[in-house]
This record gives sequence, C-alpha cells and structure tokens, in this order.
Amino acid sequence: MTHSEGSAPCVQQQADIKTIMEDPAFQTTVKYLDLLSGGSDPRAQDCFDILDPEGMENYIPLTTIVAKDPSGKYVWHSWEGVTGKANLEGWLRDAMYYRNNGVGA
Repeated sequence: MTHSEGSAPCVQQQADIKTIMEDPAFQTTVKYLDLLSGGSDPRAQDCFDILDPEGMENYIPLTTIVAKDPSGKYVWHSWEGVTGKANLEGWLRDAMYYRNNGVGA
C-alpha cells in the first residue's frame, strides 16, 4: 500500500490491511509493503507512475495486489482510496487462487 501519514482514508486502509495480515493463511503467502508517499520512499512514486492513470503522487491510499500465476504471468488489482476489508480479503484470495491455478482456470 502506498499512502500518506495521518489522513483518515490512509489510517482506515492501513488498519484493515493489518487486521487481514493477522490471518495465518495470508502471513505465509503475502508480502506486505507499506510505502509512504511524500518523497521519503521513491518506490511510492513508482507505484503512482505505473498504476495511477494520472501518474502523479497522491496522499490517499493506493493498494495494489500482485501475483504470478503458474505460467509466469503477472495478475494484479489496484485501487485508489479506501476499499474496505471485505474487498481486500476477496482480492487477496483471488490472487492466491490465480497464483495456484492460473488466470484461465
């Protein structure tokens, strides 16, 4: 997740992700990167350049889930703003499915 510090949407998204990451199924299969916008981590700007249609730095949460399927194809889902815990869990489960079975499975 790429985000700023202290904004309400970022705080909510961060809390939802931390709750989800307490699930042992995700702890062993998901690598969570917490990237801070504002220049302190250049990877944050890279995320916005690649995944945001406007390509400019933002201070609302940008959450991206990336998986590699068995054939080596990357599948991903990205969302700007608060997604809600249920959406995040669903996208993570989808990514795990695609990782294990492929996109066309």
